[in-house]
Amino acid sequence: DGVIDLRPLREFKSVEDSKQCSRDLFISAKAISNRAKALISIQDLGGDFGFGDCDEIRLFSGGVVGVARSAAVEWPQAHVKAIDIARGNQDAAHLAERICMELLYGGPELDVGLPLSGLRTTLRLETVNAIAVDLPFGSEDTIVVSGGARGVTADCVIALANKSKAHFFLFGQTELLADPCQ
Repeated sequence: DGVIDLRPLREFKSVEDSKQCSRDLFISAKAISNRAKALISIQDLGGDFGFGDCDEIRLFSGGVVGVARSAAVEWPQAHVKAIDIARGNQDAAHLAERICMELLYGGPELDVGLPLSGLRTTLRLETVNAIAVDLPFGSEDTIVVSGGARGVTADCVIALANKSKAHFFLFGQTELLADPCQ
């Protein structure tokens, strides 16, 4: 009924190996989705979610945070956490103690960083005003968009098209159906 995924703590042989962590966690999450009580991802992006110095190959394992964040939205009843712990030269017993302390006493935050300093950090969303910029493309350009054009993608493409007057080439795997509103 729960998953505590330590696989992203391992050493990676390649970028593909690092990316596989997200796929593996997604498969594990899918297996418990109808009864999920907990999903905990534990990775080493430096204890600061990759905002500091982090090995380039290791950064690709950060997709597990996205899997956890999606699960938190889809399973509001479940305990979901993405813990980023800096391994450094710490031994396994010390890492296990810090992880257990976070799981038992850390609080409800979804994103928790455990850097080498021994501190506990969390991420906080902050609303900022967007700054208008000139787009690097215009009416003479063609932009390729993959992943379909529904929802957020559609809203983004429509806004970009209105501002830039560029041409957009949309491709995806979903069957193109007639607009039911016409």
